[in-house]
Amino acid sequence: MSEPPFALTELAQLVTSGRLRRAVEARAQAVERQDAQKELQHFEQHREKFVGASAVAHTALPFMDAGERKRLQGHALKLRDLATQIGEAAKNERELRAFDRLLTDGKNDAENAAELLKQAFERSIEKTFRP
Repeated sequence: MSEPPFALTELAQLVTSGRLRRAVEARAQAVERQDAQKELQHFEQHREKFVGASAVAHTALPFMDAGERKRLQGHALKLRDLATQIGEAAKNERELRAFDRLLTDGKNDAENAAELLKQAFERSIEKTFRP
């Protein structure tokens, strides 16, 4: 039987040494990181909306009932937890795989919190400038 062609010998060495597996894993991780960066860019607009709404919180909070304050607190706590998880995902490949689900939940919390603050701020404007 003749010697296998050089390319097949080289491939066999890559497979048996584990270098091919590590290269495939590294490529998959790079793709996951790119996807995570894209998700973060999409999330940025929701974060900006929440930050903008938060700027009126001192005016809006007195016009919120206890239930609205409780919901706002829940959203804020979830967003704080999301910030921690984003930091973990940057360091931990297992966390990175759950990244898009985390950001989807975060988008909902940012939107809901911003909406609560917007409604309360509108009530404060109506009450302050009511004829």
